[in-house]
Amino acid sequence: MKNIMVVAVIAGITMGLAGCGGSKDESAPSAASTPETATETSAVAEPEVPAVSLPDGFPQAAPILPGLVVTESEILNADMKQYRVKGDSEMDVDQVLDYYVKTFRAGDWEEDSIMAQPANTVCSFIKDGLLVFVDAHTGGIGSIVEIVTGIQACDMVSGPLRLRCNRSNRCPSTDSVFLHRCSE
Repeated sequence: MKNIMVVAVIAGITMGLAGCGGSKDESAPSAASTPETATETSAVAEPEVPAVSLPDGFPQAAPILPGLVVTESEILNADMKQYRVKGDSEMDVDQVLDYYVKTFRAGDWEEDSIMAQPANTVCSFIKDGLLVFVDAHTGGIGSIVEIVTGIQACDMVSGPLRLRCNRSNRCPSTDSVFLHRCSE
């Protein structure tokens, strides 16, 4: 009895896999239909990339490149308005630099530094004690752009610690940190 049931189940599965009816013209799917299936499968398999937004409190005065796809953002120190935003732009590095130089100058920002190399540009501008640093390098869909903001250290004096500025009354800066406390 068990053998009859096993044979019946196998026959049912075989019939189901073979299909019912149809004409002699039916054959395996054509090569033209195979890529569609593969494309649909790969589109479903890709995970969605969550949207990244500007961090809460990011200074409104700091311009964001039009079309920038933000991929990272963080609050370094909210009290000091230190934020970092990174993203992809379709613009090349020269277009990014041109945009920021024109935008900052039109907004009466003071130029702190500008450096342009073939695959990397850097600029920083200051207005009302806020320093905005922009670094763009070739990569991604055109350029990878990083924007870092912070209150200029020369604007602050704290107790026995003094903030030392260079001869031009600008504070030195290092890797994304704008607050430099120096001993007397």
